[in-house]
Amino acid sequence: RLSGGQIQIDLQLVDKPVLKVIPDNSAINSRYEEELIGFYLSGHPVEKFRQQYPETIDSSVLKTRRGYVKVICKIQKMRDYRTKNGELMCLVDGFDEFGEINMVLMQNVYSRYSSTVRKGCVVFAEGTIDDRLSVKVNNMIILEGGN
Repeated sequence: RLSGGQIQIDLQLVDKPVLKVIPDNSAINSRYEEELIGFYLSGHPVEKFRQQYPETIDSSVLKTRRGYVKVICKIQKMRDYRTKNGELMCLVDGFDEFGEINMVLMQNVYSRYSSTVRKGCVVFAEGTIDDRLSVKVNNMIILEGGN
């Protein structure tokens, strides 16, 4: 003991801490940002793909369009449904930087992507807009987060 009730520690008995360097993963970081603070601090996951796919439109323009469109969105929710013929189709709720995008994957399309597309994926989708303002998907490319 030292004077004044202080304790002396022998620093030679303690090992230096080992620092572990963890590589930065933007997909994981953005997921945690959204979960913890409710929005994307470092940018929406869709933003980084806009330059690669300049022909896409965002959700704010989607509401005024008809016909064939191309969109990029992050999948938020997926619901499987059986058709009258017993085949599986899927309703998808996605979102981009500006709002929500609803998509429908009919049996022939869903059978191609059902094993890889899932909640949290960022996808490029092309198809036609139906009367309910949903995109009836003809083709899809998983840009991030697929199996």
